[in-house]
Amino acid sequence: TNTWDAGVQLTAVDGASNDQFGYSVSIGGDYAVIGANYDDTGAGSNAGSAWVFRRTGINTNTWDSGVKIVAGDGASNDQFGYSVAIDGDYAVVGAFFDNTAAGSDAGSAHIFGSIQE
Repeated sequence: TNTWDAGVQLTAVDGASNDQFGYSVSIGGDYAVIGANYDDTGAGSNAGSAWVFRRTGINTNTWDSGVKIVAGDGASNDQFGYSVAIDGDYAVVGAFFDNTAAGSDAGSAHIFGSIQE
């Protein structure tokens, strides 16, 4: 038989209505990255964000409170966090409505690395 534990719910500390936290998720090793593509940030409405959580104990239900990441060049309606992936110490977050030199809503992906303390 296959047995699963009761699980744990991860949430954004600053979560608000319509953020769509959990729209995209990825897990790798002891890390989980979760997108909130409609999060209103200092960059504007629906700029989006992502959260990286780390498992902190041997128990699968013990996770830290998370670290929020945003695009350095974020703007309203970028929807940063629409897609996420994590592998080892690197996370990639998509912002498919990001305006770039290629044009309006051309989209982009941002790569973040873990800073070891």
